[in-house]
Amino acid sequence: MKWLARSSSRVLVAIFCVVMALLLAAVGFATWNNEKSQKSTMVSAAQNWMPFTMQPTEAWYSWAFQDTANKKSMTSENAKTEQNTTESMIKLWIGADYLVGLSEQGRAPDAAEQALLRDMIRISDDNAAEILYQARGADAVIERLISGADLKDTTVHSGWWSLTEMSAWDATEMFNYVLALSRGDPWIAWLVEQARNVDPSNAFGIPQVLPEGTSYVVKNGWTPQGDEWHLNCLAGWDGKVLAVLTRYPVELGEEYGAQVCADIASQLTP
Repeated sequence: MKWLARSSSRVLVAIFCVVMALLLAAVGFATWNNEKSQKSTMVSAAQNWMPFTMQPTEAWYSWAFQDTANKKSMTSENAKTEQNTTESMIKLWIGADYLVGLSEQGRAPDAAEQALLRDMIRISDDNAAEILYQARGADAVIERLISGADLKDTTVHSGWWSLTEMSAWDATEMFNYVLALSRGDPWIAWLVEQARNVDPSNAFGIPQVLPEGTSYVVKNGWTPQGDEWHLNCLAGWDGKVLAVLTRYPVELGEEYGAQVCADIASQLTP
């Protein structure tokens, strides 16, 4: 009986040890798994580097943000896969391309050309844009942009600058390309200066939420097409550039898209 009691005790001790070992292993696994989960979250946060939430909206939208000063970027998931028509946003490039052509001819824009360029940018004059676009070969203007800026998600719409289709990411790349050209060409620098002085009615969206006194370059694009507004916001400030593309029911009005741009910009500005 004593032997049996000792054997039973040994069995109970062994069972107890096994149970404790399993419990410790389970706790260890849970801790490791939790640490792994936290690590994954941290990696994700590091990749996104800025929290972003968007209020429910009736608009389709896509956006891309580049902080060139700090070599960081942040985008919506569809920023490189979905496009919108550019509308007047493309005018920044139409002007830059025209000035590149003049530089190749070895001359500066005359007074009439300066007026066309100024009106196209400051008050978004469509007739001025059409004259400059046709003068440089129409479709060839957009093709030079695609090749020069190495755009991956931009499509020519033959004969229509406003119907060029472009992703949000490509819009930021276009903007940066024009800025790069402006550093080597005083007349393109002059063009960029026009975009710092657009008519207030053209400076909706992103500039609305920038800190007071911020110097910005802006060229938006907006047109109702059929039953939808196509409204895009493109602006740069302090080494940063943001493009927001939107489409939404036409009855909501221009202000609705401007607010979508502002809502997105407000989360990406100090």
